[in-house]
Amino acid sequence: MGPAGLLDRLRGYDLGVYILHPSNYNNLNALPNKVFEFIHAGLGVAVSPNPEMARIVADHQCGVVARDFTPSAM
Repeated sequence: MGPAGLLDRLRGYDLGVYILHPSNYNNLNALPNKVFEFIHAGLGVAVSPNPEMARIVADHQCGVVARDFTPSAM
């Protein structure tokens, strides 16, 4: 499935959720493509409080950021 097919599939949902535990420096500062795919597909976005993901969600007011990295916080 190419990028267009992925976006078509994602548009069938309401919310994209991405939780990434900060088990190392790279995970803490990650900015996964999946976050941009959610935004591009027009989904609401819910992410863990990794600094870069939180910044994108806050700057573009496209979702919510969990208070911590647990599933219950999400």
